[in-house]
Amino acid sequence: MPLPDDVLAMLQAGKSKVKASRQDIAEALRRQPHPDPLEEVRGNFTGDLEADVKAELDALGKGLSGASKQWAEKFAAMNDSEFWIAVCFRSRAQKDEFLRKLELIELGDKYLDGEKVADILGVDLDEQ
Repeated sequence: MPLPDDVLAMLQAGKSKVKASRQDIAEALRRQPHPDPLEEVRGNFTGDLEADVKAELDALGKGLSGASKQWAEKFAAMNDSEFWIAVCFRSRAQKDEFLRKLELIELGDKYLDGEKVADILGVDLDEQ
């Protein structure tokens, strides 16, 4: 969905309240991707198709089951359903008006980064 003309104009004029700091960009670049569950079996094929497929399936099962403690913690945090809220309006137009008036529309029109919303609204949040 394209951005509304007024939002696009605001972003192009540099009047956006959403700023990506050098630290934000550096953190995004340092984020670790999901672990590759096949890393340990890749390159260790025996030539026995049945054994190799079993090794791959075992590795996938281990990886997908969250056998890695670090991955299990990340998975639990990603699937925690108690960290978001929903706000409902009478219409899409009313929702868009609300977002525009609070200067939040540039963050999106459905799913917004809560920390960025708090920053725009001047709310200090504890890091948790």
